[in-house]
Amino acid sequence: MLWLNNKQNNIGKKGFGGVASTLIMFIAIIGVTTGMVMSFQNYFLQTKDNLNLQQRQTNEKLKTHIAITNTFYDAPGTSLRVYVKNTGSTNLNTGLIDIFVDKEFGTNLTPYYGGTSNIVDVLKQTETMYVDFDVALAVGSHNVRVVTELGVSDDEDFNVK
Repeated sequence: MLWLNNKQNNIGKKGFGGVASTLIMFIAIIGVTTGMVMSFQNYFLQTKDNLNLQQRQTNEKLKTHIAITNTFYDAPGTSLRVYVKNTGSTNLNTGLIDIFVDKEFGTNLTPYYGGTSNIVDVLKQTETMYVDFDVALAVGSHNVRVVTELGVSDDEDFNVK
C-alpha cells in the first residue's frame, strides 16, 4: 500500500508539472504573438503615413508650374536678370527656388516682385518675380534653369552678343 501511495503522489506531481510548463509555454507564445502583431501594425501605419505624404507631394507637384518670362543680361556687365512667373495653382516658397545659369548654381539670390524692389517670400499664383544673378557671360549661347522645391522646372536658352 505504501508503494501505491507513493506512486499516486508522483503521478500528481508529474501532472501538475506538465500543466505548469504548458501554461508557461502558452503565455510565452501569446506574448511573442502580441509583440509580432504590434510590430506589423506599427510597420503598416508607418507605410500608410509615408504613402499619404508621397501622395500629397505628388498632388502638389502636379499643381506646380513656373515659366521663365524674360532674361536680360546687361552686357558687357555682370548681372543676368531672370523673370519667373508662377503659372501653377500653388504658392511657391521663394527661399526654396533654385536658379542655375549654364549649370552654375546661384547663391545668395534675392527675389523681388516684378517691377518693384519689394522682396518676395511667397510667390502666389499669377505673380511674377525677378532675380539678379551675378555672372560674367561670354558671347554666345547660354541656358538658365529655374527649379522649385518640388523639382518642377523651366529652362530658357538665350544669346549674349
